[in-house]
Amino acid sequence: MPKELTEFESKIAYAIAEGQNARQIVEWYGITYKEYVNCKRRILRKLKINRITQIFSIIYY
Repeated sequence: MPKELTEFESKIAYAIAEGQNARQIVEWYGITYKEYVNCKRRILRKLKINRITQIFSIIYY
């Protein structure tokens, strides 16, 4: 995982890559949906990707 992500952003990115949906992530980490959306936006911006599906190639390759 790229170093520019915070520990929390990395955890969210891995959860997304593992196929967890927003509801599961929000419940598991005890955050609001808005916090989840903001975190996802930061991940996209920091990794310089346009779609969250591109995260798979970054994490697993």
